Amino acid sequence: MWEGSMLKAKCFTLVLVLLLIYGIIAQPAFAVSSEDIAEEDRQVYAGKLQAAADYLKANFNEELKLVCESPDTPELAKTYWLVSDSLYASYALQPYYPDIAREIGFQLRNVWNYNEDALHGILFNHRLAPIPIYGTEAVIVEEGPDNDGDGNPDYIIKTERLTSETLDVYDYADRLCYQALAAAFHGNLDQANQYLNQAMGLWDGKGLADKVYRQNGYYETYKLAMLYYTAKVLGRLDDLNFREDLLTIIFRLQADNGGFYTRYIWGDKGPEPYPGATTNSETTSLVIIALTYMPENPALEQNQLANSIVTLIVVVIVIFLILAVMKRLL
Repeated sequence: MWEGSMLKAKCFTLVLVLLLIYGIIAQPAFAVSSEDIAEEDRQVYAGKLQAAADYLKANFNEELKLVCESPDTPELAKTYWLVSDSLYASYALQPYYPDIAREIGFQLRNVWNYNEDALHGILFNHRLAPIPIYGTEAVIVEEGPDNDGDGNPDYIIKTERLTSETLDVYDYADRLCYQALAAAFHGNLDQANQYLNQAMGLWDGKGLADKVYRQNGYYETYKLAMLYYTAKVLGRLDDLNFREDLLTIIFRLQADNGGFYTRYIWGDKGPEPYPGATTNSETTSLVIIALTYMPENPALEQNQLANSIVTLIVVVIVIFLILAVMKRLL
């Protein structure tokens, strides 16, 4: 009888050990997904995201089919960027004003010949997006007529193009995010996670303290949005342990018109717009994209499928071992 009790105790102990091993191996497959976390965040900030979409809608020019840079000054209100403002807006508006989003996308591709070859297209896994080590410069694409006779064009259309200047991506939070996304979209997940870790390491409790902050003394809101987006795409929002603080800062920088300020400093009461800062379509679009958009990524999907298959195999082996041990000892 005593020996029988010992066998049962050993069996019970072995079963517990096997279950523990299984739990350690299989836990990641059953963890809350980044999309689930993002959905919770979308619900929390639903009203503010709608206000941001309304801001972009108000910036939409029915004739040009583009969004202006900002309504905050007369000059910015007549400036229209193909890349990145209008490109980002064509994605940000999809859940809220899909007709406008389609009009902007059509205009970019069929009127202005956007061929998915811009640095900013990395966010959306565009096929011809370059590696993010090169600098960019602003160029004027078109100037409108001077119908009001003030000596200035009624509108200016600009875009960004790559230069031959090379940048150290480790100096800039946004470039690290671009690198992480580019690596992930090409199936280099280890490298992608290394870049993301570097970007996360720039967090100082108030923002991402990269080279821009160290040289100029201000943080940038859009980089927070890019970090959130990159962590979401790589399935690592649960590793972003300062996620709630990051989102609080972002939405503290939303203006009454629904737009977001890009540059901010840390005041006595927390984040506040940098003196002279304006809201703009680029940052506002990125905030919406960060919480609402998920790109198609075959490389990541294949990796998740492989992980699921491995987990299933582990489950079968653990169950088999438990049954075999119980049969043998009992």
